[in-house]
Amino acid sequence: MDLKCFVIKGIEAENLFKNPLFIQAWDVLFDSCPWATVFQSKAFVLNWYQCFESFSKIIVTDWDGQRMTGLLTLTQKNKVLTAAGLDLAEYQAWLSSQNFSDKFLKKALFAINEAFPNQTLYLKYLTAKVPLNLFVNKGFFTARTFLRQYVHPLMETNVEVLESELKKKNKKEKINRLKRLGDLEFFEVKGNDHFRALIDEMSLQSDFRKGAFYNKTYFHDEPERKTFLLKLFKLGLLHVSGLSVDGKLIASNAGIMGPDVVHLQGINSHSPFYSKYSPGILQFLMLGIALKNSGFRYFDLTPGGADGYKSALATETSLAYEFWFTSPWKTKKKRWLELVKNWIKPRLQDKSFLGEDLSNLNVAGMRLKLKLKFALKRLKSPRKEEYVHFLEGESIIVPLQDKLKNTTSLESLSEAYILRENHIPDLFLFDENASLFPRMDVFADCMIRLEYGQTMFTLTKGKDLRAICWFIPLTAKASKTETKEITRPPIFVASYYKDLSSDELLWLFMKLENDFLDDSVENLNLEIGKNQKTLLDWFKS
Repeated sequence: MDLKCFVIKGIEAENLFKNPLFIQAWDVLFDSCPWATVFQSKAFVLNWYQCFESFSKIIVTDWDGQRMTGLLTLTQKNKVLTAAGLDLAEYQAWLSSQNFSDKFLKKALFAINEAFPNQTLYLKYLTAKVPLNLFVNKGFFTARTFLRQYVHPLMETNVEVLESELKKKNKKEKINRLKRLGDLEFFEVKGNDHFRALIDEMSLQSDFRKGAFYNKTYFHDEPERKTFLLKLFKLGLLHVSGLSVDGKLIASNAGIMGPDVVHLQGINSHSPFYSKYSPGILQFLMLGIALKNSGFRYFDLTPGGADGYKSALATETSLAYEFWFTSPWKTKKKRWLELVKNWIKPRLQDKSFLGEDLSNLNVAGMRLKLKLKFALKRLKSPRKEEYVHFLEGESIIVPLQDKLKNTTSLESLSEAYILRENHIPDLFLFDENASLFPRMDVFADCMIRLEYGQTMFTLTKGKDLRAICWFIPLTAKASKTETKEITRPPIFVASYYKDLSSDELLWLFMKLENDFLDDSVENLNLEIGKNQKTLLDWFKS
């Protein structure tokens, strides 16, 4: 059977998806493909196309109206061809049977090359089961293909091992400390309404953390993600669980699932207010036990970042690959850059540049680009009334309580201003495009301060974030180096503010002291960053 391969796009692709014979053939091919994952299933792909309508629909197949030996569903982003699902599809590959894989893949790559000349096909990740025989020997395909290998960690759901891990001293202590705070509960979500009630908080926690570490806020930027995950849950393709204290969500996981595995792909989060208890790790261990009881053999920790918490949880490892099919020149360039990167990387361990850790070149590169971009931006707009004071920055500490007592009453700020305590959604009102500072730095500073136990106050006006202030009691750390035996007085600090006069700032601190602080707070001080001109001028007046 030698069928011709076609690239089908747009309306023709949509019409093919409506053909019951094609859908039936898709199911048969999926069931017979040894390396198929849920991310190639019709339920995943068709719902992704439906939820993310702005992305193109591209089908590569040899379907002749009756038979099909291969299928690759694609889309396009930034002029690169990639699998339908984009980053939500943890594993990306073509469907075929073992006997027809090489033959179909040859035809598919030729068809893609003809339909999209000079464009790159990128798939992340291929599992170790995907046959790559076509790229072993020198020739047309090998010259145009680059593969990058990754460790793929897996956690077997062994109840005895997981329970033993939870009984270890450090984890048992954290569990007991959480229980002292209230009713600690691990739960699995079974109903659509329950998941719908949780998904906003789950995605908020996830976006806040990823925004601080990687400058990525997927759910905030793409509301379609929530719709898509809700659809998958309704179809029985998403396992959702959480850890709570007195009903308050402190960690969660929504993982897309296959027949015997739940993948760490969907949402995973934990609350910064409880991070010192390591709720994310506790949640994963409890989840492993629950998965075993539900018949799952593995919790797939997914490739990438295998040296961190994943290595502590993994019971075994496999391999996975990034795949590029492109021009011979681009392939040679990529191989050369990979050699350079692999030579440089071990030599940069424990090294830093401009305060950035160079151990992870991708993150360091992204952060250094941001630093340069915003440094140039500040040079062009030096008079903008916007100030920051991040942790470990130079500052002075001044007595605030007496200053507030000796100040005559001020006219309150406009009713348009809203002051909230520990309200993380307000941070997403920060407009990086109109700011002199990167959002990533603001988020990272806030995340660490919350983990230190500081109390956050946000001042907003409409959809504009005007200030982020902090109360640092004696029970919270003020800096990385501060010990448990704290002798300093309590502190107020404004880590960010813009377009506020000295009178408005003074009103803000008076409001915080009067409305939010206990009467027992004494000797309140103010920490002022060396560049916070408005505050410095006010205090000197």
